[in-house]
Amino acid sequence: MQHEMISVSDEEMTETLTYWTDERMDQARPAPLRVVPAGEVGQYREDTTPGGTSDAFAPSGEMSTGLSSSTPYKTDPNTRPFWNCGRIFFTDPQTGEDYWGSAAFTGHPNVIMTAAHNVVENGVYFTKLLFYRSAWGMAIGTYGQKIAIKAKYTPGQWNSFGDERYDYAFLRAAEQSGAGWLGLDCRGCNLHADCTCVGYPQNYGASGKDMYAVEGCSRPAGVLIRMLGNPFNFGASGGPWITNFSSTYAPENNMAIAITTQMDLGGVPAVYSPAFDSNTFGLFAQCRDYTGADPL
Repeated sequence: MQHEMISVSDEEMTETLTYWTDERMDQARPAPLRVVPAGEVGQYREDTTPGGTSDAFAPSGEMSTGLSSSTPYKTDPNTRPFWNCGRIFFTDPQTGEDYWGSAAFTGHPNVIMTAAHNVVENGVYFTKLLFYRSAWGMAIGTYGQKIAIKAKYTPGQWNSFGDERYDYAFLRAAEQSGAGWLGLDCRGCNLHADCTCVGYPQNYGASGKDMYAVEGCSRPAGVLIRMLGNPFNFGASGGPWITNFSSTYAPENNMAIAITTQMDLGGVPAVYSPAFDSNTFGLFAQCRDYTGADPL
């Protein structure tokens, strides 16, 4: 699969860090989640064939219904694994509008994972990308680790065709995470996995300033993965779905297996993610192995 990489100059990174004042972050708009078209909702809900994953299988034992099992709750962004997550800010160069979405350090201390539509849309790359790890808001300001982006890695299928199966991106951070990172698991066996979805939805908390989580289950749905009953909407775009969720460290704990990219508000709310596979891991590996030079 063809991947695309865009590097960011030192000058632009410096300008980005200066640009994102508390006032500008407060005025930013939530990044839209794509809404599953009405004509496709039935297909997504009824089709249980994992899209494009011949090696996907469900674990043995009783399967979950896939319905979110908790009410969204406000998290403490200074505790594991929430401290790996944060808000991503960016500017649309065509309109000058500022936006925020969700993202997380994943797989490496310098790699951030988010939705591709938080990075590029219709072939136009957004500018002034800033990751605010462990962001949380207070009356006197916003706190967290501000990090500029050195390089943007996106799938060619998303850039050229807007293919929803490839709505994910990896970003090379200009500095390392101050609190580690989530694991990354792109195996098909993660379908039917209990997981926790994390993000900054505008419909909970202080208009996206607070990190929220909701528990549910990943289920195949057409070409995507669905978390049924998850009510997150705009601003949660790009937030991770974490399996083996734990407040303690172990190599197998806190693995990112999906990200929020679409929503379905018809009937029972739901959010959707691309099905991670070898293409996803390949794009991550390119970002992980970043050398500071544009590819030939």
